[in-house]
Amino acid sequence: MEKYLGSGLIKGIGPDTARRIVHHFKEKTLEIIEHQPEQLSAVRGIGVKRINGIKKAWREQQDSRQVMLFLQSHGVSPALAMKIFRHYGRHTVAMVHKNPYQLAHDVFGIGFLIADSIALKLGFQNDAPLRLAAGVLCHRWPDESHQVGAPLEVTNSQGQFNLLVLVEGGGITGQAHAIRHGLSRRASDKPPQQT
Repeated sequence: MEKYLGSGLIKGIGPDTARRIVHHFKEKTLEIIEHQPEQLSAVRGIGVKRINGIKKAWREQQDSRQVMLFLQSHGVSPALAMKIFRHYGRHTVAMVHKNPYQLAHDVFGIGFLIADSIALKLGFQNDAPLRLAAGVLCHRWPDESHQVGAPLEVTNSQGQFNLLVLVEGGGITGQAHAIRHGLSRRASDKPPQQT
C-alpha cells in the first residue's frame, strides 16, 4: 500500500508522505482516502490544499488504482505495474489472470522470470501448458521472443491457433524470424476453422 501511494501516481503523495499516511492510518489508509479524506489533515504536512489535490487525483486514478494494488500484491514494482497498466488499461487484471506469460511478450522490461513469478503466485502449476510454452519461447529466443508473436498480435489472432513449430539451423535470430514469417503467412490467411 505504501509503495502504491508513494509511486507518484497520486498527485500530492510522494514516498515520505505515503509513509506518514500509512503509519498513521495503518490498514484503514485506503478507506480513509476513499471515504474520509479530510482526516488526512491529521498527518503532518498535509493541509486543505493538498487534501483537495489528493481527492481529485484519487478519483482520476480509480481504474489504475485497482490494477496497481493487484500487481504490487503479486510482487510487481510500481514502475513495472504502471507500464503494464499503460499497455492493457482497465483489462489488465483479467488479462493477467488469463495468461500472465503474455506480459513477457507485450511489455518491455518483463521477461519470463517476472511473468512466471506472477503466474505462480496466481496459482499456475509448474506443468501448466502456458508456462511450458512461454518458458521454451523465452529460453530459446530470449532477445527475439517479444517479436515472434507479433503477427498474431497485429491481427488479433492470439489464442486462436494451436501451434507446434519445429525449426533447425540458421541460428537463434534466424529461427525467430522464420517463425515470425510463418506466423505472418498463417495469420494473413482465412480465419481458423472451429472444430
